[in-house]
Amino acid sequence: SSGINAEYGDPRQALVSLLDKFKEAINQSMDGKYTFSDGSGGSSKSYSAGAELFKVFKTECIDRISTIEADKGLGNIKDHLENTGGIQPSLFLPDGVFNTLVKRQLKLLDNPSYHAIEKSLGSLKKSIELIAKNTLGRYPGLEAEVAEICCRNLADQATLTKDFMKQYLSNEQAYVNTNHPEFIDRFEVAADMFKGSADAIKTKKDEEAKQKQHEQYTYIKNSTASNNTAFGKLMNRYASGEKVTTEGRSDNEAELMHKLIIQYFCIIRGQLVDVLIKSIMKFMVRDLTANLSNDLIKTLYTTEERILSLVQECDQVTRKRQSSSKMLGVLAKAENLISDIAGGRTVTEKTE
Repeated sequence: SSGINAEYGDPRQALVSLLDKFKEAINQSMDGKYTFSDGSGGSSKSYSAGAELFKVFKTECIDRISTIEADKGLGNIKDHLENTGGIQPSLFLPDGVFNTLVKRQLKLLDNPSYHAIEKSLGSLKKSIELIAKNTLGRYPGLEAEVAEICCRNLADQATLTKDFMKQYLSNEQAYVNTNHPEFIDRFEVAADMFKGSADAIKTKKDEEAKQKQHEQYTYIKNSTASNNTAFGKLMNRYASGEKVTTEGRSDNEAELMHKLIIQYFCIIRGQLVDVLIKSIMKFMVRDLTANLSNDLIKTLYTTEERILSLVQECDQVTRKRQSSSKMLGVLAKAENLISDIAGGRTVTEKTE
């Protein structure tokens, strides 16, 4: 159109320039350096794609996932422990029960993770459509094509993000790493306790050995974080010589198992929030924008006829330009007429 020729000189050059403008707007908006009106009524607000995506991160990742209860639906742990005991109950906490219960609880993280990806997809689609309208709204054909291509590519990237997170969650559920650096200290107390008992058995049964045993128990009791823990209660009862019943031991084991499950779940939950946000940014933002120009040029930069249709201005802009052009013509004629009149008056004055 005449508007394109006047501004860019060539339809192909116009297409490339408009696509570059769109990509730059996407990058700036994600980084919070570019804002625009979202067109939501009278008092339109400033809209930043990056800020809107962070809202999703906060509500769906930080707030929602971080507040999932670690023991939701866990049930009676004592029943699980008793059912695995068989004829001869285990001397220590059975790893099998812990692993089974932890893996089951970790499945609570699956659906909220996928939901966060869907919410991020919706937010990014909305941003793309708004940015396309803001930068390319003068060319409705190009605006529609660019928005469709970007949203389609974004949906593909969301699928890759889901696949990645499915594999990540599957890895976490496949192996419970009790040697995790943030979890290992829970077992050091147990190791000290059992070491103290073994040393006591090896000593002679005399007053000196009993005193040494008492000192070891006192040391362990004082070194625990709190005497209200399962281990703390056990140590208090051992140190005071109180007889530990089978029922009491069962309660202590269930309490300890419950706390260990919560601790491990919270560790994985915290890691998940970080990995999920980084995965969305990597697949759905950085990878998308990195290949955006190539994808758009490859799809849209084709025949001359197609390019002309894409950079065709909307009827409203065309009519406005034609009206402005006519007005400029009228003003030019009026200016010439005024000049002629003024010039004629000057000549008449000179003649007189």
